[in-house]
Amino acid sequence: MRIYSQYLNAGDVEGLMSMYDDDATFSPECGTVARGTDEIRAVVTAMVDPPPSVKSTVTWVQQVGDHALVLNDYTITAVGPDGTSAETTGRSADVAHRGSDGGWRFFIDCVWAGS
Repeated sequence: MRIYSQYLNAGDVEGLMSMYDDDATFSPECGTVARGTDEIRAVVTAMVDPPPSVKSTVTWVQQVGDHALVLNDYTITAVGPDGTSAETTGRSADVAHRGSDGGWRFFIDCVWAGS
């Protein structure tokens, strides 16, 4: 999650996309689900314009073989179009799996899971 936050803070869309499986889903808010790399890329691109400030802490991991459930507490500070900043805190629940290259990628990324 630390790497994800670094990519998000830097506005690095390609870095963020490298963390998702080709068949992943991303739920940035309740009722919204982006499926697959094209939809996720569109959401991520909008999220980083301008890049927010994100602080996150992994609070729990349960790994079974090449799959892991990860809970992450976060604080996001973003500047709106009118120049005012807003802070959001919450807990994400993510399912990641280890690929054949040994790297972990998100299969399910649910930002609002604990909100």
